[in-house]
Amino acid sequence: MVDKKQYNAVITISSNNRYEKINDLLNQVFTQTTKYEFLVIILNDNSNDERYNTLKNDYEEIVYVSNSTGGKKETYYLAINQLWNELSKYDYDVNIQLDDDFILCENFLNIALDGYYEMKKKSSKYMAFSLHLYSFNKFKPLGEDWFDENKHFVDGGTMYSKELMEKIDYKLNNIKDRVKVSGHFSSFCWIRMKEYIEEYGYKVYRFRNSLVKHNGNDDSRLHPIIRNVKKIYTKNFIDDT
Repeated sequence: MVDKKQYNAVITISSNNRYEKINDLLNQVFTQTTKYEFLVIILNDNSNDERYNTLKNDYEEIVYVSNSTGGKKETYYLAINQLWNELSKYDYDVNIQLDDDFILCENFLNIALDGYYEMKKKSSKYMAFSLHLYSFNKFKPLGEDWFDENKHFVDGGTMYSKELMEKIDYKLNNIKDRVKVSGHFSSFCWIRMKEYIEEYGYKVYRFRNSLVKHNGNDDSRLHPIIRNVKKIYTKNFIDDT
């Protein structure tokens, strides 16, 4: 253990060459009032923007790690594995995995963690908690099938129980060859998490409103081509309702 403190949540974020967005996200995290104890781990995934090196001074509460080999879709799973290896050193209840281009709702941490503890009391099978409701159709609302517990898909805005993180040994495995043939479609990270959840018979809980808002279509680091034609639209953002 790096320290013996018990955290309710550890927030983990990987970022590549989007300094303004990661800085805005960190500012949102640390200006919120919350009753919960939390830690933030940032991975600088091979950015060439020197401003990233100032984050550890601007936000003394973060754990800052970096690499010089990533920054691409093909290696994104290695970035997540590096991030989660750092996570494994701490004592916590839930890992809040966030994309660096998210805008958080007001009172994000309290709403997310209140929901986590409430649902864990109802069923220990809940191991993933989806924070982000989205669609590739700007105008079509989400249907009730989105909340079907038999659908286990997750994305970069998901909370994972410590039990699940320990079960998978803080690693996304069996991805390398799949990425090679995927063109511009997927990093396969969250598809792999879906497979783990199904393999172990766990459940995904979806908040009825999105607690985060996607803001990265125009400068996507993983999918710069496809996001020009297949944009992600956040649905039911709680601050818009």
